Amino acid sequence: ITESIETLKMPVKSPLTSRYLKLSDIFKKLEKQNAEIYAKEQELAKVEKDIVGAKGFFKGKLRKQLKEQAELLKIQIDGMKQCLPRTVQGYGYQNVKEFLAEYKVAKAEYSEYQVAVAKWEEQTGRKVEDDSVKTRLQKKYQEVRSVEKQRQGYRDNRSERRL
Repeated sequence: ITESIETLKMPVKSPLTSRYLKLSDIFKKLEKQNAEIYAKEQELAKVEKDIVGAKGFFKGKLRKQLKEQAELLKIQIDGMKQCLPRTVQGYGYQNVKEFLAEYKVAKAEYSEYQVAVAKWEEQTGRKVEDDSVKTRLQKKYQEVRSVEKQRQGYRDNRSERRL
């Protein structure tokens, strides 16, 4: 049985799987921008509804203010929509459609990798080390702390010898 456990190879991340977390962050930025655009569109719909409701001779000033507000909202929405492609272009993609296609493939590969890792861990009883930046930083931090403690111990020993 131990021989069969040894022959089970740990799943390997593909380059696209490795980039999934970065792509996920970009996707979250796009979702946040889309939510902001949606909120502005809802606000515009409300203002347009108020314009329709502002009928009558004495509501001309209110209608004018609401129309100006609606135009301003339309300009803001158009500007926000133009920012979406610029967001992904900053990461090397031509447009949002190209980014979303790669994100979808990366997400599928990442899910397959996660399933393969879980299966491997279950079969071997071992854990795969997390290779995220946060985990690597924590390990480096612990290494630095242990080196500092060793240095401090060395300094304490040297000062005791002098006395």
